[in-house]
Amino acid sequence: MTQTFGVPGTARSAPARPTTRLLLAGGVTAGPLFLGLGAVQGLTRDGFDFTRNAISQLSLGDLGWIQVTGFLLTGMLATAGAAGIRRALDGAPAGTWAPRLIGVFGLSFALAAIFTADPGAGFPAGAPEAPAAVAVPAFTAGAGLGLLWLTAVTARLMTTLPAART
Repeated sequence: MTQTFGVPGTARSAPARPTTRLLLAGGVTAGPLFLGLGAVQGLTRDGFDFTRNAISQLSLGDLGWIQVTGFLLTGMLATAGAAGIRRALDGAPAGTWAPRLIGVFGLSFALAAIFTADPGAGFPAGAPEAPAAVAVPAFTAGAGLGLLWLTAVTARLMTTLPAART
């Protein structure tokens, strides 16, 4: 005789469709892509110092297009992951808001691609230590970064708290 154990209040799901798995794989790839690209660039770009500069400053200078492309790809992959989570958690307690928050997380990376950081702390090479004033694009990028972390933490809490209650 076969017994099935389930947690009360959880949705039962069918095996994931291949497209759902592909979307989820994209979401999982977003973080390592962003960190790997930032690490390689940070180690190879003249004047960049991880102790003084933000990764978003890598979008400045002649090779800034690489980081901008990385922001866009990371955002697209995170948004695809949100769609996969929506499919995978359909009917579950976190199945509505967690994917929305992760989608906003992905869109925040697009903001970082569109609105670049100000030069400062000596990067790019020859930049002053601090800008005279924070420009609107840099302010928008900073607001997007705040939104990025707020949505990531909230989505994480939404997906783990229901499991912790059981």
